[in-house]
Amino acid sequence: MGRSEGRLTPTRKREILEAARAEFARAGYAGATVRSIGRSAGVHLPSIYHHFGDKENLFREVLFEAHGRLMQSVIERRIIDRGLPAEIESIFAAINEFHRREPESLYLSFALTYIAPPAVQADFAARSGRELFALLRDAFRRTGRGVDRVRLSLMNDVLRSFLLGLTAPAMRTGKPVRKQQAIRFILQGL
Repeated sequence: MGRSEGRLTPTRKREILEAARAEFARAGYAGATVRSIGRSAGVHLPSIYHHFGDKENLFREVLFEAHGRLMQSVIERRIIDRGLPAEIESIFAAINEFHRREPESLYLSFALTYIAPPAVQADFAARSGRELFALLRDAFRRTGRGVDRVRLSLMNDVLRSFLLGLTAPAMRTGKPVRKQQAIRFILQGL
């Protein structure tokens, strides 16, 4: 733990967030400790408290950082020039690919959020919900027909169910998620 505790470089911050992400994913919010995160990252506790404030803020930062990577991945992989069904399917596919690469990040963002402190839940739900909804809304707007609010709301529900299905294995029914059929059903006629 002999590293400098002064200024937090982007590399050190990433190392702390990676250690925190792994610890929260392993032990949950309640079971994770700042001490174990500091040990994993090779950082003294005062440094973590100085830069992040407390465990709640560190968890919030981990959630927002993971969600930011998810959104960046989806934005880079979505297909916007082949019509609404292709774009929506590409959003789902990008989320699925992100889950394959970073299952603990998606798990943190959409499963552990429910057991986080209420302030973290509210902050994260507001941001993540707004950003995911905006992806869908923008896809609908690109059709040139305007936004069908009922279909958009249904698609948002399908997306949330898909995310929960990926991140909460206990909620799975054993049946494959038929996202493509759900997407086509909701969008038929558009």
